[in-house]
Amino acid sequence: MRPAADGGLTVQWLAPMSNGLITLYSMDRPRLWGRDEFATELFAEFRAGCTIFGIEGVTGAGKSEFLFQFSRQVQDDRGPDAITVRGGDAPTEALLIASLYKALTEAPRSNEQHVEQAAERFMAQLPKAARLLAGAFIKDVAKVANLENTVKQFADLVAGKDATADPYASLLDLERDNQRMLFTKALTFVTDLGNPMCFIIDDYELLDASAESFLRALLRNKPDSCVLFLASNTEKPSTSNWQKVMKPSILAEQGSVRFLPELDEDALAAWYEAETHVKPDKSQLGELIESSSGGRPKYVELILRSASGQHSPPRVLNVAEVVRSMRAELGGGARLIGELMALLPGAASVPRDLIGSAVRARGFEFGSALDEIVASNLIGHAEGRVSFLHSSYAAEWLGDIDQQRRDDLCDLWYGAFVAVGYISPDYVTSGLVPLLAERIVDRQSAEEVGQLAEALRSLGATEDGLLLLDLSWNGDADGTRGDT
Repeated sequence: MRPAADGGLTVQWLAPMSNGLITLYSMDRPRLWGRDEFATELFAEFRAGCTIFGIEGVTGAGKSEFLFQFSRQVQDDRGPDAITVRGGDAPTEALLIASLYKALTEAPRSNEQHVEQAAERFMAQLPKAARLLAGAFIKDVAKVANLENTVKQFADLVAGKDATADPYASLLDLERDNQRMLFTKALTFVTDLGNPMCFIIDDYELLDASAESFLRALLRNKPDSCVLFLASNTEKPSTSNWQKVMKPSILAEQGSVRFLPELDEDALAAWYEAETHVKPDKSQLGELIESSSGGRPKYVELILRSASGQHSPPRVLNVAEVVRSMRAELGGGARLIGELMALLPGAASVPRDLIGSAVRARGFEFGSALDEIVASNLIGHAEGRVSFLHSSYAAEWLGDIDQQRRDDLCDLWYGAFVAVGYISPDYVTSGLVPLLAERIVDRQSAEEVGQLAEALRSLGATEDGLLLLDLSWNGDADGTRGDT
């Protein structure tokens, strides 16, 4: 059994060897079929000293679940569980750093004889503007590690004349170079305490240029003991620099970039039999491969779950049919949540109160509607944010929404965007600004558009801010911009 953060025990992590292969297996996670050879090859690279991995693949290849389970194997008996940040939740540099920085405070464990010296080194390397934040960070790390003397020492620092109610709130106010330095030194501080960290940056394709730049810097400056996984969908059209910049950067730092393939026929046959208790013949296996777009694990999981429990032989639906059948059972409010979310990038997440405002505007009770669609396993709700459990669900749903309905839904989103006060660090992560840009420019004054663009820039969403300004200037130049 592994120690849990609260001092208890978690489910045992098992990685038995079969014919020299690692079998990723955890009793609290789904079985990963057909990934033993890939995991074994990747783990051999890690054992040989590789600490930077790029994992690319198509939609539905199972990148997120594979990395979650593989990172457990990497960190087992080595350090804290991996910290995962999704590109859809933190697409800008400022938000990505803030997410990682906050997670760092909750991860480390240490002993008092090491923390004092490491803390002094940490503070000494920082500019004055970053020291208050560093003191708050050290205090919180020490609190997690039950180091009473250190907590008191740095609590006094944080409570000094420049104190604020939330010292972390000033993180976004630091200059970019100071933000990067603070995070890198905080990471070094944690690893110096004997806590080799592991980060997973998922949905890389949703990051903007500032976050991409930060990660390139992190490749070069992270401690050697820190393992970094970057996962990118290489099937969808994207403005990401993954192919031209990030992949070469990973390789230049002696990292590894691997493509996560679809499953082979042996793995699919074993999975089919395990779920349906029917050994598939060649025709049934071919039907499953075709329905799952060549054996994509996320699609296979959805299809076989729908076939489980049917009379033998089970009928294999395709992904679109499965998603439609799940949607058909939803009430009006739950369907509206799904339709609204389908307009956003597939892996995007939005704050609960933002989508709640849109749903309530149509007279639905939001809480029960959200509970219903979460129970359908189409959409998840965690830490106050709502998102599709998989981007393919959004794509299938969007394909069934005609243009007139899309315009109506965009108007609903715009109303919610106005109702919640336009902008906060949470709202720039949702992909709403590009969706609503033309409405914002048409319905707001030039001054209001400029203020919103500046607010976006201050939060790191420079590209969204430039989009609004570009549309506004073009509208003014050709006389098509309306007055409000």
